[in-house]
Amino acid sequence: MRSSSAIFLSLFASVTASRPRLHAVTYANIPDPRVALSVGTAELHGFYPVVVGYGHEATWAYGLATLANKVRSYIFNKTNGDDIILFFDAWDVIFQGGEEEIVDRFLDIERREQRSLIYHAEASCTSSRVDDYPPTKSTWRYLNCGLYIGRSWAMRELYKNPLKDPLQDKEGRSIRLQNWHTEYFLDNQDTVALDTGCELMQVVLAIESLHGLADHLDDPGARGLVVSDGKLVNTVTHTTPPILHFPGVGHWPDWWHEERVGTCTAYEFFRD
Repeated sequence: MRSSSAIFLSLFASVTASRPRLHAVTYANIPDPRVALSVGTAELHGFYPVVVGYGHEATWAYGLATLANKVRSYIFNKTNGDDIILFFDAWDVIFQGGEEEIVDRFLDIERREQRSLIYHAEASCTSSRVDDYPPTKSTWRYLNCGLYIGRSWAMRELYKNPLKDPLQDKEGRSIRLQNWHTEYFLDNQDTVALDTGCELMQVVLAIESLHGLADHLDDPGARGLVVSDGKLVNTVTHTTPPILHFPGVGHWPDWWHEERVGTCTAYEFFRD
C-alpha cells in the first residue's frame, strides 16, 4: 500500500504539470477607499483581485458569515480544482510582490509541507485551544485568517458546507470568523499548515526602521521587521514576504504623528 506521502507527491506532480492559475479574492460590503490599499498594490504588481460582497449586510468578527459564503460561492462556481486561491482582508493588506512570486512561494511550501491550504501566522493566540497548536520555534505560530492561500479543491473542503449566520461553534455558541478558521485548522493539521516561516505572508504590527506606534513595538511579533530597498524584510526569518497584513495596531490611526495626523504603519510603509 502506498504511503500518504507518496500519494501526495504523485498528486502534486500531476497538478503542477502546467502552471496553476491564481485567483486573488477579497470581500467588502460597502465602497471604502481603504480597499485601494490592497487592490491598488496588487495592480501595481500586475494582477487584479476580485471583490465580492458589495451590498450585503455584514459586521466585523461575528457577522462575516454572509461575506464568507460569497467567497465560498466564488470558489465553487468560478475556479477549477487545481487553481490556487488567495484570500486577503480588503482594507489592511499590501502586496509587495506579484503573481509569479506568490505562486512560486506557495508551490514551495505546498511541496515541502505536503499541505495544500496555508494560513498566515501571528504571534498572539485568539483561541482557547492554544495547547493544540503544533510545536515550532517561530514567533509567528498562531493562525490569522486575514490571509490564506490554497488549491481550490482544498478550499472546497474548508467550505464544504455554507457557513451559518451567525457563526456557531460545535456547541452552538456564537464565534468569530477567526475562531471558525482556527477550529478547522486545529482539527485538520494533516491537510492544513501555517506559514510560520513568513515566506509568503507576514503580519505587520510595527516596522522598526519606519513609522510605528511606540507603545506596540514590544508586542509579540512586532520586532524584527525593517524596510530595505523599498521592501519589508523579516530579519528574524530572513525572508521578504510578498503579501503583508497590517491588522489592529498596524492600521489604527496615529493621532499624535508629528507630520501626518491620523496616519498608520500601513500607510507610512506605502509612502516609503
